[in-house]
Amino acid sequence: MIWNGKPKFDYQTIKRVTLPSGRVYDINDEKLPSVTTILSATKSEESKAKLAAWRQREGEKKADQIRDDAAARGTIMHRILEGYVKGEGHMDLTDLGQEAGTMAQNIIDKGHFS
Repeated sequence: MIWNGKPKFDYQTIKRVTLPSGRVYDINDEKLPSVTTILSATKSEESKAKLAAWRQREGEKKADQIRDDAAARGTIMHRILEGYVKGEGHMDLTDLGQEAGTMAQNIIDKGHFS
């Protein structure tokens, strides 16, 4: 990945808090829910049923592994993209990191951060 060493945006440091209702970000004493918290809270009954059916087809252990791998890949991709916009860079040489790096580079190449 190509990094120019200059932050693309001026980001403030914010506090992340996990509450029983989900993750929130504390910005100037205002608690804003994370995207994941919002998506979980607004998921339709149909979506919940389809997810439950998928878990049953895959089996709990395999479904958990798929979920955990996808979450890890997403976290790594987020770190790579965050490093890009901050001009810091981030590299992960694990198998999941290589997959996430390819995904992040595709987003960067398509100009979604220009």
